[in-house]
Amino acid sequence: MTALSELTRQHPSTIREHPAVPVPVPVPVPVPVPVPVPVPAPAPVPVPDLGRGATKAGTAVSFRREVVALLDELGFAPSPDARAGVVTLHRCPLPEAAQKHPEVVCGVHLGVVRGALAELGATPDRTEHTALQPFSEPGACRLNLLSRGRQSPGIGPA
Repeated sequence: MTALSELTRQHPSTIREHPAVPVPVPVPVPVPVPVPVPVPAPAPVPVPDLGRGATKAGTAVSFRREVVALLDELGFAPSPDARAGVVTLHRCPLPEAAQKHPEVVCGVHLGVVRGALAELGATPDRTEHTALQPFSEPGACRLNLLSRGRQSPGIGPA
C-alpha cells in the first residue's frame, strides 16, 4: 500500500477507503533532445568603395582628398582648403543627436574619417592625430586632417 501511495502521491487511507477512484499514474514525458541547428554566418556589411583610383602608395594629400570625397558622398557638404588639410563640414547627417551628444555622434564621424584614412593606407600617426571640432562656427564643424603639430583642439588628440 505504501508503494502505491508514494507512486500516486495519495494518502494510504485514501487508497484504502476509495479503491474504485481512478489512480493517476504518472506518464513519462519524452524530453526533447536538442539538435544543433546550423546558424548562417551574418551577411557582410557593404563598405563604401574607398579606392576611387587611389593606391596604398598615395600621398597624404591624395588620402585627404579621398576622405573629402567620401564625406561628400555621405552628405557632410565638405569644403576643404587647398591641400585638404582643414575641412569645413557644412552639414551633419544627425544634427539633433549631434547637438545633444556631440561626444558620441562626432566621435563616430571622426572614427569614420580615421577608418577611411587607415583603409587608404595612411600611417597610424596621421589617423590618430586627426581631430574634429564640433560646431566650430555657426552651422559647421571643422575637421583637421593635418599631422600633430598643426592641429586645433577638438574631438581627438590636440
